[in-house]
Amino acid sequence: MLLLSAAAAGCGDDDTLPRPDAAPAIDAALDAPIDAPIDSPAPPPPCGAPGEACCASRACDAGGCCVADVCVAAGEMCPGIGMTCADGSCGTCGAEGQSCCAGYMCTTAGLYCFVDVGQCMRCTIGDACSAGVPCGAGEICSEGCCQPCGGPGQPCCAGGACSEGCCEARDGRCIAEGASCSTGGTCSGGSCCGVPGHPCCVGDTCLAGGCCSSGGCFASGQDLSSTTVCSDGAVVACGGAGQPCCAGNSCGSGGCCMGALGCVASGAPCGGLLGTCSAGSCAAGACGGEGQGCCWPMPPGSLCTAPGVACNAMGRCESCGAVGEPCCQGYECEGGGCCEHDNLGTRCVAPGASCGDGTGTCAAGRCEGGGCGDIGQRCCSNAGCNVPYSACEADTVCARCGVLERQCCGAMFNTWCGAPYACVGACARCGAAREPCCAGNACEAGLACLGAACG
Repeated sequence: MLLLSAAAAGCGDDDTLPRPDAAPAIDAALDAPIDAPIDSPAPPPPCGAPGEACCASRACDAGGCCVADVCVAAGEMCPGIGMTCADGSCGTCGAEGQSCCAGYMCTTAGLYCFVDVGQCMRCTIGDACSAGVPCGAGEICSEGCCQPCGGPGQPCCAGGACSEGCCEARDGRCIAEGASCSTGGTCSGGSCCGVPGHPCCVGDTCLAGGCCSSGGCFASGQDLSSTTVCSDGAVVACGGAGQPCCAGNSCGSGGCCMGALGCVASGAPCGGLLGTCSAGSCAAGACGGEGQGCCWPMPPGSLCTAPGVACNAMGRCESCGAVGEPCCQGYECEGGGCCEHDNLGTRCVAPGASCGDGTGTCAAGRCEGGGCGDIGQRCCSNAGCNVPYSACEADTVCARCGVLERQCCGAMFNTWCGAPYACVGACARCGAAREPCCAGNACEAGLACLGAACG
């Protein structure tokens, strides 16, 4: 292996060929004990089997189909396409000679979507290329084939350039101005905008009830300072009685955070059947505080009312956000930490630490370098997504969660939407007359939760 590596590294460059004086080092390596430790790179993550990432050139085992970079078994439904996988084809699209599937996708190994003709094809000898080898004017080497670039549906040109619209990071193709991005945002002015963690759109606007601050979008329920929070598109004061809750479910003077309905003062009714607020807990200290049961742990969402806690899978309020603790609502962690998913739930990892299971390294609140788990990327093998306000959609692709009119974060009875929304199949406004009941079966003052709606 040492000789092969040296030869490969020195191809075409005499300065890198092994020197005679390097021979003793090679001899020493050969004389080392057989059981001596050998440093070697970590093995690549598995690929090709159903549910795993597609292998090189979108290859999947046993006639499977590569859909959104994840292998689907032959005989199973192709997610988002609605047809059954058979011998690499998703029904009427994705195989050689067939039309490209939605999203300019080919599902059989070695094929490429030629947008100009709308078909999945193989490269001809004249079109084949390799990275770093220039193609003709207005073309780029994409997946081993010289293809026209820059137009909607075509590969992005060098440097992520598009003649119009935006370059989609997920698959490296251009989308038209005004089209939806895989991030959940909208292509506007040459970039995808409008969702948490991305730039604001033209006119300082954000989508799904978010708020624009310092040029970036924040989700409804996220804090912008220690005394302000985004609430349904507006930046408002937080923490006082009748105001939205501040960061980490905090309310002043021992008040209780009632989720979408904001803070209630200590000694005031929590609403619904939850009794009176006392030092951050409801029902005379029976629910909502650390170590206590979650208040009403079932749809439209579980509820913890004390600061710094979240409802865990066992229906109890547990301290969250610090390294080693469960992730807080919205899959957020303190101090730029990242939310890691495993079979036991979630936990926070420190910046710079591995996110585990090959999902990358934690940097600024997101796991980077793993090729999965970010918005628009495939779900990681633990079915998790590892950026705030994201969840696995259709067991295939990571998508936004917890924001207005999108999927709820969490699962089963532990679901969550950013305030002031409730989880009713998707995140929706709640608490007013004829609106769904908020988490904890709570409604605005003077109203009661009657079945599933306030009246």
